[in-house]
Amino acid sequence: MSIKLNNGQIAELIGEDDWNRKLFKFDCGYRAVLVDKSLYSITNDGEPNSPLKKEYQLSVKILTEKEYLKIHSDYRGVFEDFQGLSPELIGTRTMLLPNNGGLGFEGIHFVVID
Repeated sequence: MSIKLNNGQIAELIGEDDWNRKLFKFDCGYRAVLVDKSLYSITNDGEPNSPLKKEYQLSVKILTEKEYLKIHSDYRGVFEDFQGLSPELIGTRTMLLPNNGGLGFEGIHFVVID
């Protein structure tokens, strides 16, 4: 899964560490770990070190599976392309974004990580 950072770079989800924390690799080869919904640098021993600057944080809302399922079913769902305009999004999870933000798509506006 590729996720955009605040600075426009792309972070690729590459797996998990021994504590089931998500590991990301940036375009430049830098690696980071997701801790409490923030990206942290990693020590040589693979331990989280310190949070990265805001421009190196994920630009999407991060939800756990439990948080996503807590959203009322009227406000979340799976995209169906009735008009045939976006076939690449068929089957993508969706949710209504807060503050009249419109329809959000997983991988573009939010990420569900368990």
